[in-house]
Amino acid sequence: MQAKADQRLERLLQPISTIVRDWQDIVVGSVTAINLQNGQPVIVPHAPTEGWVRLCEGSGESAATFLGVGEILEDGRVAPRRLVVGENRRDRRNLCAL
Repeated sequence: MQAKADQRLERLLQPISTIVRDWQDIVVGSVTAINLQNGQPVIVPHAPTEGWVRLCEGSGESAATFLGVGEILEDGRVAPRRLVVGENRRDRRNLCAL
């Protein structure tokens, strides 16, 4: 009975990144992702010049993992503002659209 209830709930859950799905994605490599996760603003080529963005980690054509949200600073760097942490960060529900 509990398993059936869990399955119904699972179908209703949306990816955490859904709330900011209209924001522009910035996809970074693993080294840059570590810097963001350590709270460091980073330079990202071809990033927007202002506003808030979705931060994603990925490479090539594979699905990118949602890291959290960031803000473009006045000097053009991308600063992490709210990040998703924990072992389940790479869960299928936390993928960014490429």
